[in-house]
Amino acid sequence: NQSHISPPWPTMTTMSKSRSLHFCRWLCFILISAQVPAVFAQARDAQGHPVRDVIGAIAAHLLHGEEDKPPQRDVGIACMLLGSVAFVMLLFYVVNWPDDDIRLYAWTIISTTLSIFTAVLSFSGVRVLCDIWMPEEISAHFECARGYALFIICFAVLQLEAKLMSGAYCQYCECCCPRDLEEETWVVADAMRADHGNPVEEHQVRTRTGHRSIAFIEGVEVFVEKRKLAMERSMMNLSAWSQLLAHFCGFAAIEAGGALQHMEWFASGPTTAFIAVVINQVSIGILFRLMDLFRMYTVTNDTDERVVMLSEEIKEAENDIVSLASSFLMVQVFRFGFTGHMPNVEGHEEPYVPMGITAISLLFVVGCVSLLCSVLISCLPEVAALGQWLLEKFQNIMGMIFAWSTLWSVSMFVRETETFTKILHTRLYPNERHLVAALFLSMCSLAVIRVLDIIQDMGASSPRILQSMINVFSVLIGLSWEICFEGGLTELAEETSNPNRMKLMFTMGAVAIVVPAWRMYVVKRVVDLKNKAKERMDAKRKIANGENPAALQMAWLAPKTEEEMLLAEQTQDQAQKSYRSSGCAFQ
Repeated sequence: NQSHISPPWPTMTTMSKSRSLHFCRWLCFILISAQVPAVFAQARDAQGHPVRDVIGAIAAHLLHGEEDKPPQRDVGIACMLLGSVAFVMLLFYVVNWPDDDIRLYAWTIISTTLSIFTAVLSFSGVRVLCDIWMPEEISAHFECARGYALFIICFAVLQLEAKLMSGAYCQYCECCCPRDLEEETWVVADAMRADHGNPVEEHQVRTRTGHRSIAFIEGVEVFVEKRKLAMERSMMNLSAWSQLLAHFCGFAAIEAGGALQHMEWFASGPTTAFIAVVINQVSIGILFRLMDLFRMYTVTNDTDERVVMLSEEIKEAENDIVSLASSFLMVQVFRFGFTGHMPNVEGHEEPYVPMGITAISLLFVVGCVSLLCSVLISCLPEVAALGQWLLEKFQNIMGMIFAWSTLWSVSMFVRETETFTKILHTRLYPNERHLVAALFLSMCSLAVIRVLDIIQDMGASSPRILQSMINVFSVLIGLSWEICFEGGLTELAEETSNPNRMKLMFTMGAVAIVVPAWRMYVVKRVVDLKNKAKERMDAKRKIANGENPAALQMAWLAPKTEEEMLLAEQTQDQAQKSYRSSGCAFQ
């Protein structure tokens, strides 16, 4: 019998078991080493035995796989990113909606939002400059006087800008107000081309007897139309700068009226705070009338188209200023009455005192009642000039009260409710709360606008009511996103060594980027859509009166004389020859 002799080298099974054991040991060592720093940090802060706490924490991490929560700043960045993408995608839907009216409303909302955003940023920059140049400790009377002086200066700049852009006082300045506003020019009417809206040489147009035709541009047939480019350019510049400066003046009036409300006697109660609102409104009204008298004595021809444009823009600017300032100050009074605490000039409570669901509900109900009053005023028939002026001012103020009340009530509800904390398992920071409120208000406003448009298409609503609602919800969306932008800008500035200087630099950079794009693209699109809407309304009016716009247009486009017919034929032959000679036509 031969005894069993073990091999001099281990078998493959023995080697595999040994390697697996070493691998498991190293894996456990790496996992424990990775958890030790965090666990020791927790053990230092906790009370008890350090070794026992460390061993217990390591075992809990290895057995249950618990992970640290992401930092709150990362959560805020994620919320802002997802919210911004969601809002941008929502805008893509509404600006490409298969309804011309909805597209007009969407671009109007975008224009209003950008105007309010730019106005608030610009006004914040001016306030930063005032804080840098003036002493830190100033009296309430001096702050109130500074606010009204700033408002008067801003309103004077608005008047000067409107006069220059309209050409009512400088009709020979070709840079800002062309001489002939009625001159018509052939332009490209294909929105898919990069040269859309650019002028076209008249010899390139096939038929020049109508307002729409076809032109050959680089051998390609392109739709063209006649437009008053000088008129449109003047209207675009006048509308853009007047709207921007009107919102700037509105926030300046809010600053002045808020400083008046926070004086010792006016801040003693809601009644005295309301008296401050009346004084602010009367002061602004007196300034408006003085400017009207000055304009009346300096303008010689009230029927001139430039003067008419000036008067309309100044009227809209005054409505924006009055409605923004008076509505904000009135909501301040309501919040003072419901909570017993007067918010600061910007509308924030520092330190924050919870209002409770009852006060929040009352504030929202006040806004809804104001909106109902605005709708009822829109249904009233037109009255005399002074009465109509007062009714329009009151209607705009009531609509803006709804906007401010809804904005503050939704913002405070998001802050005080525990719903989002339970869903997200974390506490929302201010910028996150502002983003949630802005998204909610934007989606609700767009849904309401869509419903109102459907009702108007059915013929059950007045265009005045719909236009009033569009203005209200446009301002509501603009204000909600303005709070987000302002909060983000403030947070960025606070992270630097000199917040005031960095905030001023951020403001200048944002204004330099936003204003040119808003004026050249957004306002231009709004003006174009309004002109198209006016054409549709005129056509509907003609049809309602028993006319046939298509037949009238065909009769108007037909050549009236033999000379016109011969000219049209020659132009068409020349265009076809040019097209064939370019080598672009198929044989």
